[in-house]
Amino acid sequence: DWATLIGVLELAVYGSRVDNEFDSRLVKEYLALFFKKDTLESTRRAGISSSLEIPPFEIPLSKSVHDYRAKVELMPDIDNPQSFGMAPNSDRSLQRINSTKVIGTLRMLAAAAGSAEGGA
Repeated sequence: DWATLIGVLELAVYGSRVDNEFDSRLVKEYLALFFKKDTLESTRRAGISSSLEIPPFEIPLSKSVHDYRAKVELMPDIDNPQSFGMAPNSDRSLQRINSTKVIGTLRMLAAAAGSAEGGA
């Protein structure tokens, strides 16, 4: 049942850390796009990878759970931004934002440690 699978995955994606309505709607759209009978059936009929371009994902032609698990095990730990319709450099932008946050936190900790040492 696709609706049940999509519902479970919707809560599991990102460890349930989707925290705003826009991202939640985006997750639902991706799940509806990827998890439907037409996507799998067009792959099997054509005898090749799906006509849906999702680099680096490849849907196995068999119905074997083992084949699907093997494909999942080969997937990279880091997502390719282009797989989700994002610009190739979007991961660098996210890294820059996260780095700025970490540096700010480290500066606050250093300032707090300095004032604690001076006051003791």
